[in-house]
Amino acid sequence: MPHKPLLSWEELKKVLAGIKRMHNWYMRASFVSINTINMCIPPFAFVSGRETTIVTFEDMWLMMNLERLNVQLVMVFAL
Repeated sequence: MPHKPLLSWEELKKVLAGIKRMHNWYMRASFVSINTINMCIPPFAFVSGRETTIVTFEDMWLMMNLERLNVQLVMVFAL
């Protein structure tokens, strides 16, 4: 079952093309049961060497809708 859209149709009309592309990819990926993405954190981002993190689609939805944000989401948003 696909996840709920990151943004409403009205909100999607107002955002940049890159956000629309991400939303479209997210909807297609969730339709085929993908529910996480791996992200590489550049070594210069937090002066800690190259690292990776996993972001769930639930976290992406929370971030796009300015809901509950945890440290991981703030870090991803900062990148």
